[in-house]
This record gives sequence, C-alpha cells and structure tokens, in this order.
Amino acid sequence: MTAKTIALVLGLSVVTQPVQQRLAYEVADGTLLRRSYSGGIDLEFEGLSSVVAGQEVPSQYLPEIEMELVQRFELQIDDHVLRVADGRPTLLERSFEKGASSHRRRFSMDGPFVDPMSEEGAWDAESTLEGRVVRFTRIDDEDACESEYVGKEGPPFMLEGLVEDMDWRSMLPEDTEDLEIAVGARWECQAEAGYALLVPGGNLHWETPEYVNDDDMLKPIAAVDGGLKARIVAVDAKQQRCSIELEGELVTKHVAETDLERIPVADGTATATTTTTYELQGLLVWDLEHNHAVSLRAEADVQLESLTLKDEGQPGGDFESSMELRGTWELAMELVRVDSED
Repeated sequence: MTAKTIALVLGLSVVTQPVQQRLAYEVADGTLLRRSYSGGIDLEFEGLSSVVAGQEVPSQYLPEIEMELVQRFELQIDDHVLRVADGRPTLLERSFEKGASSHRRRFSMDGPFVDPMSEEGAWDAESTLEGRVVRFTRIDDEDACESEYVGKEGPPFMLEGLVEDMDWRSMLPEDTEDLEIAVGARWECQAEAGYALLVPGGNLHWETPEYVNDDDMLKPIAAVDGGLKARIVAVDAKQQRCSIELEGELVTKHVAETDLERIPVADGTATATTTTTYELQGLLVWDLEHNHAVSLRAEADVQLESLTLKDEGQPGGDFESSMELRGTWELAMELVRVDSED
C-alpha cells in the first residue's frame, strides 16, 4: 500500500494547492496530549559464516542454527503542555500511564563439531517509570531540558536518557517559513528523527525478571545513524490535515565483549559488533489547525549482522564469524487532544 493510498484510507484528500498555515508545532498552552504507542520487532536466523586462520570454513562444517527473536511493546503517555514558545514546549509534565513489553527468544544449534543445545524463553517487562510524572523545563533558549519528578518520587538515574520530544518535531523541516504545504513538498528530517522513531521517549528503563539474561543483539539503542526524508503526499484543506511520507535508512550499532567458549576450533576473548539496518517507510499525519501530530505508522525491513572478532594477543590463530538475521519492525502512534481550559 502506497503512502498516497494510506492517506486516502485515513480520509485525507489528495490536493495540490498550498495551504496557508505553517507546518510547525504550536500547541496552545494548557493542552493535554494523550498518546498510545505500539510496535515491535521480529527477527529470524538467516545465515552464518566463519573464517579460521585466514581460511573460510566450508558450510558443511558449520553448525546448523535456528534462532528467533521477538519483541512487542505498548506505551501510553499523557503530556500536559503547560507552556510553549518558539515551536517547542518550555514547560511540560509527562505522565507515564503504561509501559509494557513482551519478549520471546528461541535458539538451537547442532552440528558435527558442536554439542547440541537448545534454549527457549519468554518474559514480560515493565517500564519502571509507569505511574510516575516527570516535569521537563526548557533551559533558556537551549535544546536541553531539566527533568524532575512531580508527586511520586523515583530514582534519579531513571531521569537520565529521557527524551522530551515525543511530538515528532524532528520530522519537520528546521526552517518552515518558506515551505508551502502542498503535495510534493520535500525536505530532510532533522538528525534526531531516527532516534525518535526507534526509541520513542528515550530510555524508559524497562525492568526485566531477574532470571532473564538479556540478548546483546537486542540491547537498548544508544544512537542512530542515517537519516530520513519527508514528502507531503496528501493535504486536506477542509479538515486542516496533511499526510507526510517518511523514508530512509537507519543504522544502529552495539559493541560487546564476549568469549569463544562455545567455538570448538578457537578460544580466548572476542569482541562482538552488532549492526542493525532499518529500511524504513512511514506516514505521519499532522493537524494543521492545532499544530501537532495526529498519528504515525512506520515499518521497516530489518537486517541484523553480528560480527565476532577474536581479540588481538589471544593464543592460537585468528578467528571471526558473522551471523545474519532478517525480519521486520513496526511502530504505530495515535493521539487524542484535550483542549486547554479557558
């Protein structure tokens, strides 16, 4: 389904004449924005290759692997926007109404030179911020915010890594003064857009059961490279909404120390670098009358490569292996606005 088709399904008329409003975040002081998020990622094993002492290992000598990694999450946020200036909140109180996730992991390995093994597990996690309210205060004209608890207190470390912008403001052009809101208008999204999509709200401090050994390949995302392009594909002058197509490639990396204990032809310590690439498409619907996002749908084809390299200085020959997983990622957001009181 194309972005234009999605726009029609959502009730947006595809028109070409420009609308006079400015594409910007300008919510009225005192507005309450209620958002619900859902999404997740599904990955399955695709292939394995290994090199020992400079020689590629023939496929018949490699272990047979089956692997599946699945995550799902739901998030409900109430943002009480107390003050707005220059296209962003200067004082905002965020209530974390719900933060829940589910996880499933399956792994098996067999072959001529390895001990057969099989692991499978499923667990749920909750955001430790659920039930708390955090106040974000803009520091003068800087992009940074100070954050503090309102009411129910919590550990100071949980305030670290939170991101105030859950409005998709980074999807908008940096300079909107000369932008005509018409079908075909294009721009580059701001640098923060990729992180905003893959990690809405930032680090929400998910609490997992004590028995869970988190998989390094699904560790929290710290940074996102790559970028997104935006294009207006539909405008409804009557309803004062526009539909913005998003597309681009996003890349994340995670580096972890490991060992080669399970490798029959190698030993010692190693470094595993997991690179995940998202080929992403999405559709953002923007309210031109009240100047905020209404909904967002995004999905991506995902390729994950985990490259393990034996550390220098270890005994024996060089060793490296590369494991690839492929799958899909998706995210949906819906917003309900409660207008400010007079």
